[in-house]
Amino acid sequence: MAGKSDKLKCRGQRGLTLIEVMVGLVVIGISILAMYIMFINGREMITEQYHRRLALEKARELMEDMQYSSQKLGKVPESFRGTREDILVPGNGREEIVAERTVSVEYSLQIDTKTGQPYYSKVGVVYEWEELSGREYRIELRSAF
Repeated sequence: MAGKSDKLKCRGQRGLTLIEVMVGLVVIGISILAMYIMFINGREMITEQYHRRLALEKARELMEDMQYSSQKLGKVPESFRGTREDILVPGNGREEIVAERTVSVEYSLQIDTKTGQPYYSKVGVVYEWEELSGREYRIELRSAF
């Protein structure tokens, strides 16, 4: 009888087979790879959000400068208008991101009686750029002074 109970003990204490260990390692590997890809994509999206915020701050600052100039000079200087390149993110060991900045000024048909200058109907600032990921972004501010 003693031999019979020893056999029962051995059956209950069975270990993992090689196939079970391999399947477990594959599942863990796939899980780690998925988490790594999520981390990389999340970091990329946070970086791009930061770049959008920088572009928005630059556009808002430019709009404020144009409004100040408009109040002091009675018009938006020609130096603000047109399309030019603006460094959005300096290189600093990485690839720099350059945005195309466009400033447009449209006049209304009404004339300011004090200055004799036409009122502005629309003033706009547009920043357009491409991220390192290949995604294209556009920030546009429009206002009337």
